[in-house]
Amino acid sequence: MQGVYNMYPNCPKCNQDFEMEPGFYWGAMYVGYGLYCFYMLGTIAVLIFGFGLTVNQSFGTALAIGVIMVPVIARLARVQWINIAVRYNKRIADKIAAQDEAS
Repeated sequence: MQGVYNMYPNCPKCNQDFEMEPGFYWGAMYVGYGLYCFYMLGTIAVLIFGFGLTVNQSFGTALAIGVIMVPVIARLARVQWINIAVRYNKRIADKIAAQDEAS
């Protein structure tokens, strides 16, 4: 598996299918948009009010760092999107933990 946007087809621990249907992660774009907006507004506010930069300086700095953050935000958006569809099951998690301890 190479590349920033590539994913495993299944979870190596619990065998959860990560591609439940074709185009499943298109909805993650909306989550990513929200995350990126939150990042930009928060960073610009901190740079303006915390460091005293001008609006243009803070926007440029936030944008430069934001370009580097795009792959990270895309991965976080996919994680959040699949967590909406697949719920955590403590029984399965305990079973996997017990198998890991045994091996």
